[in-house]
Amino acid sequence: MKPLLFQGEQQFWYETLRTLPHRLRGADFGEVVATSGRITEGDCDSWHDEWLATADSVAAEAQTSLDAGHLISARDGFLRASNYYRSAEFFLHGVPCDPRHMRAYDRSVECFHAAAARFTPKIEPVRIPYEGTTLPGYLYRADSSGTPRPTVIMSTGFDGTAEEMHFVGALAAVARGYTVLTSPLMLAPGRAMEELSTSGRDSQSGRKTSPSRCSEPG
Repeated sequence: MKPLLFQGEQQFWYETLRTLPHRLRGADFGEVVATSGRITEGDCDSWHDEWLATADSVAAEAQTSLDAGHLISARDGFLRASNYYRSAEFFLHGVPCDPRHMRAYDRSVECFHAAAARFTPKIEPVRIPYEGTTLPGYLYRADSSGTPRPTVIMSTGFDGTAEEMHFVGALAAVARGYTVLTSPLMLAPGRAMEELSTSGRDSQSGRKTSPSRCSEPG
């Protein structure tokens, strides 16, 4: 498929495609295209800044909807904002100790929690014991009856997040009557970022990141 955007930057196009398929309230085509149009091709700082701006705007609209009692609009807005914050921090993975990364990631989680609380049944944040620590995850139930159901365990790794699993299978499985547990099983706290910091390689291609493309702030 010929790239429709970022024709000279394959990774930017791939990550745009990664955002677009989230049809289950995780992305709006117009918001994605408008954001992409503001990004300087190949500039990771520009990618972060523009996706962050979109995420902040959508999150603010979601909060306004929540304050007005429009719970469905608020939930859907928080879902999109969560996905856009995830996209914003993606190309910062190769830069150790960049505070922008954690700020965007934390906001992605916060927005997802705000949305999760407004599903019926609620999507429950959980901590999963793992080798002396815990991993974050979410428990989805098809209903509140307590009826035993088959359980699907969904995991992602390296550059994936438990929140993203909502759009790529968790909600679809719940709609078909399954209980679902999601977790980024490869992202034990601190380990993934330590590996990224020491390897100096980006997460999609494995090639070394270039300081000219992804430099530390300032």
